Amino acid sequence: SCIYPNVDFFYVVSVYFATPILIGMYTFLLYALVAAVLRARGRRNPEGAAAAAATANKFKSHTIRTILAMLFLGYPSLSAKMLAVFNCRDIHGTYYLEADLDIECYTSEHATYQSLAALGLLLYPIGIPLSFLCLMLRYKVRTLSTYKYRCHML
Repeated sequence: SCIYPNVDFFYVVSVYFATPILIGMYTFLLYALVAAVLRARGRRNPEGAAAAAATANKFKSHTIRTILAMLFLGYPSLSAKMLAVFNCRDIHGTYYLEADLDIECYTSEHATYQSLAALGLLLYPIGIPLSFLCLMLRYKVRTLSTYKYRCHML
């Protein structure tokens, strides 16, 4: 708020909430487009079908690693920003948001962003570790070495 005085805290929270979702959708659409192109190339050229399938599998591995890396790196800042919406301070009998003392807590606008932050808490601080746990259980931690190329970040 000091660097950009016209940007309020709730706008920043909204951007933090939406950015991983938008990046994930973009990555998925890019992967789907590349996979479709590779499948079409494999159908046109039967001799190259195996090479196209191998390329698609390698691209899938790169896509999974990219998404895992982004989630891992974004986890601390996403969690902190979602939790900051609930951190209020009492100043002379009125509660203000600790992250931006211009914003009064427990107003209708604050309640709206608390709802958004609560959803963000389910998606990010709780959802990211659960997704990593599900991946580890899916690939069975004991057999991760056989999936080393795809899951080396776990």
